[in-house]
Amino acid sequence: MKNCVRLLVTASLLPAVLPAVETLRSGLVLHLDASTLRPILPAGGDRLRAWPDLSDRGNQLLQEDEGKQPSLIGAALNGLPVVRFTGKEYMDGPAVLAEGAKNLTLVAVWRRTGGDGAQAIVEQAADGVGRRASLLTVFDRYGFNGQNNDVHDLLPFRAGLFTVSILTLEADGTVRLWHNDDATATGARSGIDGALQNVGKDRLRLGAKATINGEFLVGDIAEVRVYERALGDGEVAALNQQLGVKWGVGKADDQGQRQVVTVTRELMDRGPDYTSRVPAFTFATTLAEQETQVAGNPLVQRFAASRARLAGDRYRPLYHFVSPESSLNDPNGLCFWQGRWHLFYQGYPPEDPRQHWGHAVSDDLIHWRDLPYAIYPNPEECCFSGSTFVDGDRVIACYHGTRVGTMVALSADPLLLNWEKVTGKAVIPFPKPGQPAVPYSIFDPCLWKKDGVYYALTAGCLPNGPGGKPVRAEFLHRSRDLATWEYLHPFLEGDQYGLVGDDGACPYFWPLGDRHILLHFSHMSGGKYLLGDYDTGRDKFAVTAGGTFNFGPAWPAGVHAPSAAPDGKGGVIVFFNMNAAKPTAGWDQIMSLPRRLTLIGRDELGIEPAGAVESLRGAARQLAAVPLPANQEVVLEGIQGTSLEINAEIDLQGTPLLELNVLRSANREEVTRIAFFRELGYTRGSRGLGGGRDSLVTLDMSYSSTAADVQSRAPETAPVYLAAAEPLRLRVFVDRSIVEVFVNGRQCVAARVYPEREDSIGVSLRSQGRAAVLTSLTAWPLQSIY
Repeated sequence: MKNCVRLLVTASLLPAVLPAVETLRSGLVLHLDASTLRPILPAGGDRLRAWPDLSDRGNQLLQEDEGKQPSLIGAALNGLPVVRFTGKEYMDGPAVLAEGAKNLTLVAVWRRTGGDGAQAIVEQAADGVGRRASLLTVFDRYGFNGQNNDVHDLLPFRAGLFTVSILTLEADGTVRLWHNDDATATGARSGIDGALQNVGKDRLRLGAKATINGEFLVGDIAEVRVYERALGDGEVAALNQQLGVKWGVGKADDQGQRQVVTVTRELMDRGPDYTSRVPAFTFATTLAEQETQVAGNPLVQRFAASRARLAGDRYRPLYHFVSPESSLNDPNGLCFWQGRWHLFYQGYPPEDPRQHWGHAVSDDLIHWRDLPYAIYPNPEECCFSGSTFVDGDRVIACYHGTRVGTMVALSADPLLLNWEKVTGKAVIPFPKPGQPAVPYSIFDPCLWKKDGVYYALTAGCLPNGPGGKPVRAEFLHRSRDLATWEYLHPFLEGDQYGLVGDDGACPYFWPLGDRHILLHFSHMSGGKYLLGDYDTGRDKFAVTAGGTFNFGPAWPAGVHAPSAAPDGKGGVIVFFNMNAAKPTAGWDQIMSLPRRLTLIGRDELGIEPAGAVESLRGAARQLAAVPLPANQEVVLEGIQGTSLEINAEIDLQGTPLLELNVLRSANREEVTRIAFFRELGYTRGSRGLGGGRDSLVTLDMSYSSTAADVQSRAPETAPVYLAAAEPLRLRVFVDRSIVEVFVNGRQCVAARVYPEREDSIGVSLRSQGRAAVLTSLTAWPLQSIY
């Protein structure tokens, strides 16, 4: 899912005899240089109204609206000023390229410092397919955008690092991107449909999308050049050298001097070497031998040392799984194999921080033991998300290999330590440049087997939503040998349960009771599920219901992607990774507790914590029959902590609002609020769920932290049904920087929180408007799983 943070390429210098800098003015139609701007600033201000063009074409950029003017920041890069955009500013100028231009070069010295999604650096465009010529970023990759004629994931970049980028487009559709920053010198080639590309000339825009307001840059621009021709190799090398020296950008050599390296076309066309720098090991095939080898394995020993080093971080959880070293992203390939649960995840080894499949094993879904990295990149650039399938005497991993397509790997040893990739290449490959487009997306696959045939979903969207907007889709393939795959059709039928703009990443399709569930992730709105019936004759999934696991966007602090597996008892076990909302040195995301999903009605889920969480409990503290007077906060003496399980039953007695507060400081400077609103949700009859009305549960993090570097998140509010006389039953888990709330076995809300005060450990209750009774409450301190 997330893109790689770097690309491994051995770069070579182009010939030492380079064109004179003066020759690089040939075809130059726009030249913006922040180093020339200081003398023209208006007195007393740093807002930039005009950015003069140095190309002699007179293509000056303007922004008359003061609220949309970027700022000039002095001495920001190598002692020179840069122009800063914060996600709402942009500058416009006349189109500089001719209508339909097919040969061009876009050059920028820039950095991205924040924000999500797509962000445009410089773009000329008009409405219509193929009408853009844009250098833009999408998450942590960037490239060329031609409006549905794109290669905008050519290369990764590192947020916060200034980058010298030179992108050329040739008439046949070949796109090349040279990249230099203080850590990397690399380049990549790909292709678009040259016949389709037809650059429009409504305007040129800096710092945002040209056709509509959107894709705003959060970052800095030092210099921009646009040429109405594709620069040659020597010219690219000369310009790289000139810009690198001027702006102080380039890799440092052993003496600390900056070196600007330009990758040759030969190396670019050959493609990068994706061999991992992480030590790899081959293990024995018996359990006893493997256990001995794992105990002495250098990676496992490194993990243990890293866990010990990071354990003192006050926000690092005690009983939620977190990567032993570095960052963590999507959980992958959860499975039960030979009596043990295996959890894979996107890990970022420090010596090669591209996604590898990290690996942990557990007897009880709670206590996890680190194993060496399981699946390494090559031939793929990064190992993205996917699933596993236990197929008799072996386990099959099916996952997205970036830059190549769907990968399949096999393992059959006791601890799933040895993996072999089927065919050694992508089994559902991306089309090569010049090949016809395919009618499906290739992303984040999942796998199952029916009647001796393997089936795989690949995630993506179709442009058949309202007004041609993208909507969720899953594309079905089948194979008899895992090596050769046949595309069938889109899998979903009757899906009315997504938002326009949702995609279906990280799909997991499993039986649930007598029906099926499709868990997935939307990059727009987070973790989702669909319920329905699997028509095995037509190989279609007839969707009858759907819902969500987070009630707001995934970022910051929210529920992210699922990994799921059947539990063998009619239910499904699912993990989610939880996004961070505060910088934490050496790590960031964590896993949710495992959740067991069951059917409690044809179209309704039961959601409860799974695994042996009870094994973590310390001495219990119990309360019974505590009156909750109307409009008074009742602090529960002796119930406190930052690593807790709380089980509470409350007789609501007609109160419209009941609050349970955790991580509460003495005077409520910090508090995480759990609020229950009785029968204030939607009516159920119109949704085919019987009579009555839903209640609502809210997890409110508005005042969870007073720290300046914690990102705010709007409260999570989820529907949950309680029958007329049913008491409220809350099962709340607090683990330093996460709160998870299970409600009556039917709903769960979760979010990351970061209380800063040492006294933010208290627990309280409040009944608003009318009195209620705390029937019972038991709280346990929970111990570390390590």
